[in-house]
Amino acid sequence: MAAPGGVSVNHTLGKIHVISNTSNAISIVDQATHAVVRVAVGTSPVGVPVDERNGRVYVRNVVDDTVSVVDSAAGTVIATLPVGFGTNANGVTVAAVYHRAYVPNSTDATVNVIDTDAVSAIQTINVGREPQDVVIDRNGGDLYTVNQFDDTVSVVNIGTNAPITKFGVGGSPWRAAVALDLQRLLVLNQRGNQPDTVSIASTQDTLPDTAVATEFYHAAFNHYFHSAGEVETTLLQDGIFGNDWNRTFEYWRVWTAAGANRYPVCRFFSATFAPKSSHFFTPYAAECSSLQQGNVWTYEGTVYYIGLPDNTGSCAAGTAALYRVYNNGMGGAPNHRYTPDRAVRDSMVTQGWVAEGSGPDVVFACTPTLLNG
Repeated sequence: MAAPGGVSVNHTLGKIHVISNTSNAISIVDQATHAVVRVAVGTSPVGVPVDERNGRVYVRNVVDDTVSVVDSAAGTVIATLPVGFGTNANGVTVAAVYHRAYVPNSTDATVNVIDTDAVSAIQTINVGREPQDVVIDRNGGDLYTVNQFDDTVSVVNIGTNAPITKFGVGGSPWRAAVALDLQRLLVLNQRGNQPDTVSIASTQDTLPDTAVATEFYHAAFNHYFHSAGEVETTLLQDGIFGNDWNRTFEYWRVWTAAGANRYPVCRFFSATFAPKSSHFFTPYAAECSSLQQGNVWTYEGTVYYIGLPDNTGSCAAGTAALYRVYNNGMGGAPNHRYTPDRAVRDSMVTQGWVAEGSGPDVVFACTPTLLNG
């Protein structure tokens, strides 16, 4: 391919995407067979960010002012979406947690919001002048745009898509990243012929005392696991256990601090069921105490906080239902799966898992809502 200008990988599908700005196309390479499929997109494409949840890539076509949505498995363009004018802007930013993609439009001083499930543009956000890059703080619930002509960063509440504030940084900022500790925003500034500088600012937090729990699946065990710890989640995504644990792209929000009607969740680990191992989570104090007795389960401490439904299975206002299913010991080792999606819960029940919880809808727990707390 002539003039390759970017690459991305969909680890779930085993596909590599390579973009060519001069050929107006991307090449999709199968990691196993090395077979290549060439897909024509728009004029002067930039960036190939992956929507791994839905198996797609989003390609910004600078001259056409469009975004091509490509199905990685089929090797076809499934939609071409109009966006704003953005001659100098970066490509698309995909946020799997929020099921959204964000397109900075440098000429328009706007950001287009795309629903990655429906594959449709749903909103336009006004930001600073010449937005170059968009980054997401998934735990804080905020979006940051780097505005090159303003020497500023705009902060947008990702739940409401409403601008919150704008703060100054160094000259001609053009790229940014949220630090792993989620407390700092790092902004790279270009100052003409001067050396680049990095501005360091505190991140906003429109969803205080919360974090995103990410679910993983172990195919050989047929077991599910989740973590709300940013470092642990990153290590799992980066393959600390090889390819054993893979994201399901299911997420829900939890509390990270004690508060009214929040219950500490104990986490346990057991290797008693070798060759399989398992984790267990419980918000019930009596169950937490009893499992610490004996040699079957190792207590790993309180990992987060959740709410509990009433006897009818109803959650308090401002919270959302979390479901739990139990594998009933299938495969020789116990395992539970947690999900905010009733359809996922029902699908697991048809596979022989047992729904656990309260009320007619069998609700297990209550969590902060994903986007707006």
